[in-house]
Amino acid sequence: MTDSQIIAHILERGEVQLFSLIVGRYSAEVFRAAMATAHNTTIAEEATQQAFIKAYENLHRWRGGLSIAPYLKMIAHNTALTLLNKASRSRTAPIEGVAVVEEEYDYHKEELLTQLTKAIRLLPMVDQRIVELFYWQKVSTAEIARLLVMSESNVLVRLHRIRQKLKTMIGYEAD
Repeated sequence: MTDSQIIAHILERGEVQLFSLIVGRYSAEVFRAAMATAHNTTIAEEATQQAFIKAYENLHRWRGGLSIAPYLKMIAHNTALTLLNKASRSRTAPIEGVAVVEEEYDYHKEELLTQLTKAIRLLPMVDQRIVELFYWQKVSTAEIARLLVMSESNVLVRLHRIRQKLKTMIGYEAD
């Protein structure tokens, strides 16, 4: 049975137990995507679980295609980023074995994160690297400057320009 057929059966016939086929097919792949983002097993596991829950709750929003895997991996990636952000804001690392609780799922926020991720991929490689180091790996601007052989002020200017460019690319306007 294809992913599209499974999802059609779930949505049209209420055969919710079929979602376990999707979980079985893609759990390892989705976990790898979350792990690539989080570099933390606990966060990756939580992001994987949340990705499947969010995908199930929003199956009607999936646009179809050959595989639901890219959709699941994008949700896992974005969820892992959210969990990492929450962990860094609390200034404490997640405790092994303790689930991280997330607020209610926001589809608009998910779409915005998806657009942002796609826009980042369109940036020049050095800008992508700066974004990865600064926002995802939480590396200081001084360390980024050292790693990329540029001045710290250049890194700060580039970060500002990258943010402006990304806002323009995704059409983001702050409330």
